[in-house]
Amino acid sequence: MPFRDLPKSAQLAMAWYMSIDGEAWEMPPQFVPYGTGMREITKHFPEHRSWYARKYGNKKFGYVEIPAGALIEAVMGDLEIKDQFKEFEDYHDWYVRQGHMPEHESRNRWPVILSHYDEETLQDGWHRFHNYIQQGARMIPALYYA
Repeated sequence: MPFRDLPKSAQLAMAWYMSIDGEAWEMPPQFVPYGTGMREITKHFPEHRSWYARKYGNKKFGYVEIPAGALIEAVMGDLEIKDQFKEFEDYHDWYVRQGHMPEHESRNRWPVILSHYDEETLQDGWHRFHNYIQQGARMIPALYYA
């Protein structure tokens, strides 16, 4: 579906990934001229969702909600993970201990972004994925490139 028709949380997740984490999309002009710091960008980012929808509204993405168990199974098949961990619980515990694990909303969850490479399941959203599992999510929203 076109970016403009995605759920708001999905628009925010993709816009953040494409313009803040990466450089594939422009940032809203309000962020650029004064070298706005990350704290200000984070605080005001949701206010600019409509700017992204106007600018990138025709870009096509897929949106799906995946059962948590199926996503866990796919992740455990990733090359780097399956060689190091036999059980998801071991991998999950290791991942969570690696550093700052942000808390994410349990409502209006930002989707994870599925990878287009065969050797990995997620391109972005690893913290979200692990946090949603901690929350006991049964379904995990995901975006993919059409």
